[in-house]
Amino acid sequence: MKVTSANSNVSASQLSYAYKLTTGESLAVLQDISLTVERGSFTSIVGPSGCGKTTLLLCISGLLAPTKGSVALDGLSPTIAREQHKIGYVFQKPVFFEWLSILENTLLPAKVAGVANGVDRARLLLDRFGLGGFAERYPHELSGGMLSRAALARALVHDPEYVFLDEAFNHLDEALREQINEMLQEIWLDRKMTVFAITHSISEAVFLADQVLVMSQKPSFVQLHRNIPFERPRPRSLLRDQRYLELVDEIRDALKATHTNET
Repeated sequence: MKVTSANSNVSASQLSYAYKLTTGESLAVLQDISLTVERGSFTSIVGPSGCGKTTLLLCISGLLAPTKGSVALDGLSPTIAREQHKIGYVFQKPVFFEWLSILENTLLPAKVAGVANGVDRARLLLDRFGLGGFAERYPHELSGGMLSRAALARALVHDPEYVFLDEAFNHLDEALREQINEMLQEIWLDRKMTVFAITHSISEAVFLADQVLVMSQKPSFVQLHRNIPFERPRPRSLLRDQRYLELVDEIRDALKATHTNET
């Protein structure tokens, strides 16, 4: 399926990926994915477990070379975009240097990118995500949820143009997750970076995104692309809106269909 826009800056053409198994055989994970995403948009990705969502993010961000096809970020290869410090990434399991404080860990991308006000920006983001009082603490002193928030601050500290979130809020309880979603929306509205976010929460996907992509079972393709029409900023009251609930149900039904079609 193809998602098109005249003012796009992220595109994938016939993107495929297959892992080499120890037996010498190949396991096809992504199959001929072509999509184009508009500059400054927020894309949520949902799909069955193990379908290749993370592999798709890794290929688009340049951390993994596709077996076939190509990816361009505003005309640049993902590798060049990374070298130019245009990319921020939050992994499922964030990794921190245990000998560095949370502030020092958060600051690293800004130091590498040569951001002049990196310390101020790191402190501002940590404070915004409720970690201002923990900046001088070390990773082993924080909970999993706190580390997830610190990882998000680290991904944003160098003001990237493209942000990739791989289940970034997995360790947060529901109330804090909703609060962080609102904060992320505020930052996105301010900076308008292009965001791709994997989530298992359909409610979260619809609340945050301009479009939701539903992935099929592997070898995976985009089974459904659904534009989300709600104006921004989106208040928490949207979660009770009938139109919102109907969209959540539609995407949930599409996700259920991927399991029904599994062979």
